[in-house]
Amino acid sequence: MAKRKTAHAKTQIVRMTTPRPVAPIIRVSAPRAPTHHKKKGHHGRRRGHSKGNLQKRMMAVALGGLAWGFLEKHLPATLPTVPVIGKTGTVALAAYLLVDKMHVKIPYLEDIAMATAVLAAYEYGSTGKVAGDFDAVHGSVMGGVASQF
Repeated sequence: MAKRKTAHAKTQIVRMTTPRPVAPIIRVSAPRAPTHHKKKGHHGRRRGHSKGNLQKRMMAVALGGLAWGFLEKHLPATLPTVPVIGKTGTVALAAYLLVDKMHVKIPYLEDIAMATAVLAAYEYGSTGKVAGDFDAVHGSVMGGVASQF
């Protein structure tokens, strides 16, 4: 006789893994500088406008003028000058370039630069000429419009 077919259950065992719980998301921000809020309505003193600062600046310019007077008395008369700005303006320009552009650290050089610039501007404003000017020493070499400056 022939074998009978038996009904077998065709079931498979499927193993499912439970999904892992999602890890919590932690946000970390980079450190920041504290915020500064602008103050409103407070009109205090501004920097650099105090009485002590004015006194210091006046004394510094006075000492610079004193030093320039001493140097002018003892410097040779053959000090080279720039034609338009004269001897005082030339010293002011040279001192400014040494202090500001070349960063030379000589005591009182900044004060001398300020004082000689003030003196050169004063002389030019009051007389129209600067002491030690090229035209005053050598006579009017230039002519025309150039001699008016």
